Amino acid sequence: ASDGGAAAVDITNEDWDSNALDELLVDLDGSAVLQGQDGVLNHVTDLKQTLQQVGEQLTAVSVESLQDYVDEGHRLVSLHNQLVQVTSTLGEMHTSMTGFSNDLATITEHIAALNSESGDINLRMTNIQAARKGLHSVTTSIHIPIELVQAVTKDEVNEQYGAHLDTLEQKRATIVQLQRSGVSACDEVLPVLDALFVVAAFRVRDFLFEQIHALGRPACNVQIMQQNVLIRYARLNHFLIIHAHMLEKDVVTRYTAILGSVLHTYLVFYLNAMLKLHYNIGTRSDLLGVVPTSRRFFGDSHQNRASIFSLNNFNTTSIQSGGDGGGQAGLVHHTSRLAILSQLDEPAIIPHFAEQYKLKFPYEYIFRSSHQILLDTICAEHTFELRWFRHPREDDSPSTSDWEARRKTLFFGLFSKTLLHFRSVVAKYLDNCYDILGILLMLRIAQHHRLTLIRRNIFIPELDDHLDLVSAQLWARFYTVFDMHVASVQQVRPLSAVDTRPHPVTRQYAEFCASVCTLNLHCKSGELTERLGTLHAEADAMLDRLSAAVPSQMLRLVFYINNYDLLLSVLRERERNLSMEMSVDSSHFLQKLDKFKQSFVEAILYQSFSQLLVVIRALAPFLAPVGTDAAAVIPAALPVTPQAVATVTKEFNATWKSELQRIAQDIRTSFPNFSMGEDVLRLSLTRFVAIYAQWEELNKRLAHQLNNQQFIPLATITYEIKKYIQPHD
Repeated sequence: ASDGGAAAVDITNEDWDSNALDELLVDLDGSAVLQGQDGVLNHVTDLKQTLQQVGEQLTAVSVESLQDYVDEGHRLVSLHNQLVQVTSTLGEMHTSMTGFSNDLATITEHIAALNSESGDINLRMTNIQAARKGLHSVTTSIHIPIELVQAVTKDEVNEQYGAHLDTLEQKRATIVQLQRSGVSACDEVLPVLDALFVVAAFRVRDFLFEQIHALGRPACNVQIMQQNVLIRYARLNHFLIIHAHMLEKDVVTRYTAILGSVLHTYLVFYLNAMLKLHYNIGTRSDLLGVVPTSRRFFGDSHQNRASIFSLNNFNTTSIQSGGDGGGQAGLVHHTSRLAILSQLDEPAIIPHFAEQYKLKFPYEYIFRSSHQILLDTICAEHTFELRWFRHPREDDSPSTSDWEARRKTLFFGLFSKTLLHFRSVVAKYLDNCYDILGILLMLRIAQHHRLTLIRRNIFIPELDDHLDLVSAQLWARFYTVFDMHVASVQQVRPLSAVDTRPHPVTRQYAEFCASVCTLNLHCKSGELTERLGTLHAEADAMLDRLSAAVPSQMLRLVFYINNYDLLLSVLRERERNLSMEMSVDSSHFLQKLDKFKQSFVEAILYQSFSQLLVVIRALAPFLAPVGTDAAAVIPAALPVTPQAVATVTKEFNATWKSELQRIAQDIRTSFPNFSMGEDVLRLSLTRFVAIYAQWEELNKRLAHQLNNQQFIPLATITYEIKKYIQPHD
């Protein structure tokens, strides 16, 4: 109700709840709030009365509510009209929105169609761009720029010209590949490109001709020219090797013609200059068995003539060079023939320096220097050819590559004539060569040159063949001269005068064997070893023939001892110098020497004490063997009478000191080698002491039978002998 009374509540309605009842109770009690169940029970004392009041109030409220509704009816009508109007407006808006939504759907479909069409257009554009790019690449590859044409045909040929050739090769490789892929336009471009290649090849060939001709100019240093100039144009020659094989052959031909002549002239000039410095050692009369009769070698005596066969030191001596042709006096320069083996890697001899100092050399020095220059020249040329005439893309296999054929053409064109000349010079020298040690030295030098090629990692079969041919020449002449030495030893005959000193041939033979064996240490030729054995046998036979001319056995033994002592002394000295054992079987000579020394000792003792030795030998069988009873072997009658023993003893006592002195004097004068003389004397005195010890033993064992009262004790003999024995160093 509008006056603030309790609002009408329809309790008949089934939808009302307890909260409405509570609110009604609050209104009835003047807005008092009943809290809890105790308050409600206190107010409902009379339930009926309360319900009646409530019903009245509800009716009143209902009436008031109805009156309010009637009063507000015109507003509700107005509101209803407004709602109808709004509903109509909303319907129109719904219709508009539906049309708008349809329009949006149509636009969306149109956009999707446009998007699909845009993707197709984008794909077509991508394909067009890809096709344009590929077409541009093809056209660019096929296109020959005018700048390249002008550079190839008109630019100066130099180091930069190789860059144009690289571009030209790349262009051609691309066009050929495209042609294989089916690009027909290449068929029109390729002939033009080939024409450019022809022009470039001819221009390169002409330019290389100019550079090669420069090698033939006077005073041109070939190796400097190659390393500083030609090597920069190796790329140009490689271009000809790949693309103009015939023109490259022209370059090879021109190169070998010009440089071959230059190198041949240079090497032959050097060889001829070295030959002028040659001092010849040995002639046909300088064989082992030829006994010199004059002072013809270095002005020395027979003994020094053995230096022809020796590797020992020479004295630098002023000589008359030129032989029969005369000439100025010069110097023979060789401190030691063996020293050349330690100088194999030294620089070659400079001829005009040697000529300025008037030096002369044995042929092995000339052989070493000339072949070293030849070897260095060939190796330097081979190294240059590897960089200039071999294309990096060529096969390295010697059996299949074009490079191997080209290398052979170059080598024969450059050096075949020179190598033939060198071999002919060696052959001409060997025709009249009797210097067998020089030949062996040259063999060692040739062997060293082979090792030099291996050490430099250079394989040139033709140079190996040349060294093989030279070695064959040397060995052939060596064996020829060696056989001549053997034959000369076979022809040695006794001298007219009796001489027990070492024979001149013995010294020559000793020096010869020591030198040959020294040089054979590295050659290790089996055939040479066999020939040395033959020579040893001939030397023994020679000494036997020579000894036959000596009148007495004693002197023959002295002759044998002196000769074999000289042989062994020379061989042992060479072994000490080399600090190694040589291939000579010196035991054979040592056995011979020991045999002759023992024979000499027995002979010289028998010569001085023959009667005493006869008595001792007669009584020696009656000496008691070891472990037997001495009395059992004493005979009843001796083969020598006591009177004879007394006579021998008396004579021995009177002469033994003088005989010992004579023995020592004879031995020391018979042997030129003091050490050998002392050794023989020691052996003789030792043997004499041993014999006299037997004599003393016999006198003790046979004291009753011999009754030798004049016997000298062994201690006295020993004391006297010590005076003649020199202490060892």
